Amino acid sequence: MLGLAPSLLLPASLARRLAASLVAAVSLPSAAQFKCISPTGAVSFQQTPCAGAASSQKLDLPPAAPADPAAANAAAASTQRHLASLEWQSAVNQAIVGNYPLVGMTVAELDRALGVPNVVNTSDYGRGLEEQRIYPRGPRTWYVYTRGGYVTAIENTAGRNSAVTARQNCPSRQDMDNEAARLTSIRLSEAERQQGRERLAQLRRECQ
Repeated sequence: MLGLAPSLLLPASLARRLAASLVAAVSLPSAAQFKCISPTGAVSFQQTPCAGAASSQKLDLPPAAPADPAAANAAAASTQRHLASLEWQSAVNQAIVGNYPLVGMTVAELDRALGVPNVVNTSDYGRGLEEQRIYPRGPRTWYVYTRGGYVTAIENTAGRNSAVTARQNCPSRQDMDNEAARLTSIRLSEAERQQGRERLAQLRRECQ
């Protein structure tokens, strides 16, 4: 339906088993080989004793040198990071398919999960630009908070009074006074000041 890459939906347990198999495969020591000479003089090498050869010779090869510990640790850490990435992407894909938000997903992934928000409230209380995205979806309303392009917090008002929830999320009077003072800064453009005044006025209406 959404064209998700099959590799991203690989179960984490299967991914771990595959990684372990690969590590085991590359770490197997070299076994003794046999040099075989056929009656026609052809020479071949094999892991099992020669059969039907004019002559054979067992070659005792030295075992493979142990892997560098630092390199082995780095490879193991890289594998763990890759597995963690696969698990996270699987969780995000499930959220997108299930139409629900997830803390840590990007705004682009949030849009794929819930679509375009009905309301976007923007604020800046000294912690960077923050957004409150509101998604009424059937019997529930999602209040999703984002900062820096990522979801930082989620509230689900299913079975609760959304007006009460909105008031619980109101900034303090001191925060609103600080925002009013910030909007007088000459570093802001007129458009930014106007947007801030409208947002502040909306907050004062909703939070009285």
